[in-house]
Amino acid sequence: MHRCISLLWAMAAGLCIDVLSNTPGLTCASLLVVALLQPVWLRLFVPRDASDDYVASMRTMGVAPYLLYASVIVMLHASLLFLIESFSMSAPLLWLLQAAASTLLTMVIITTIESLRAN
Repeated sequence: MHRCISLLWAMAAGLCIDVLSNTPGLTCASLLVVALLQPVWLRLFVPRDASDDYVASMRTMGVAPYLLYASVIVMLHASLLFLIESFSMSAPLLWLLQAAASTLLTMVIITTIESLRAN
């Protein structure tokens, strides 16, 4: 049930962003892929005896594991978004630069929010 709700939230958020930014389906598609793969990736960082309502955060996971977990998820989203947007690999260096810059900026924002939330 939790996975279905996660997919619905990803689709709703993606559609809202797509409607507001006039990008038909780009964000929705990349967020749905991330929502599908996120539980698999999270299992690598969560202790086996963790409950089903485990929330990934710096406080519960620790700083280094959380940053690795979040950066891979954010990089996946950014890579998919820019790949779908360009719809070709004619300029792979530009694609990698866009994905890396977006990931870096997003991780700075996530780290700032997480550090403020911890206090």
